[in-house]
Amino acid sequence: MSKYKILIVEDELLIAHHIKQIIEKENFECVGIAIGYNEAFKIIKEKEIDLILLDVNLFGNETGIDIAKELNKSYKIPFVYLTSYSDDATLKLLKETLPMAYLSKPINSINLITTIEIVCNNIKFNNKTPFIFILNNKQFNINLSDLKYVKYKNEENVVLVFKNDALLLETSLNNLLTLLPSGSVKKINKNTAVNPMYISEIINDKVHIQDDIFELESNFKNNLH
Repeated sequence: MSKYKILIVEDELLIAHHIKQIIEKENFECVGIAIGYNEAFKIIKEKEIDLILLDVNLFGNETGIDIAKELNKSYKIPFVYLTSYSDDATLKLLKETLPMAYLSKPINSINLITTIEIVCNNIKFNNKTPFIFILNNKQFNINLSDLKYVKYKNEENVVLVFKNDALLLETSLNNLLTLLPSGSVKKINKNTAVNPMYISEIINDKVHIQDDIFELESNFKNNLH
């Protein structure tokens, strides 16, 4: 599979080049670094881009929020905010522009890569094409983009929980994972596998998926990196 192509929009060049080193080490492709609005859109118009890492404060009159508004209007390229702000008023403004996520500065390399991987997984499975598999001589059609998590129910059954409904299957969790596409869900403990695109946050080894909270066991942490 080709590398995901990432544009970094950050006016502090030391930070930008540090981010570039981190993502390239993890086999993502940096297509460029821009320090402001005009430079960013020059690259956007010339290059194929899968994801933009977007600083809120930029060189020049326009901010990252101005870029985000134009992206939503004309380009439909997903973006992740990089910000030093965490006050409610700023976060409200950021959320209104529909980012895929936002990262607080100073940037932590593990959080950066985990967030990028979650967003790229979201991009990959953000469609309604049914995934078809056979289990116990029955055919099942599911939408991977709607699948939030899979959970062990008992020795003979697992539950697939979607955005609007659930499906009980007579199989083991490990067997089901062999049937689903690699990376569509990731095991976080011996009883649960989650779709990374629905992870809202991970705090104190607790994985939050909307109103549901699951334990992230130590021997499964690398699954989310």
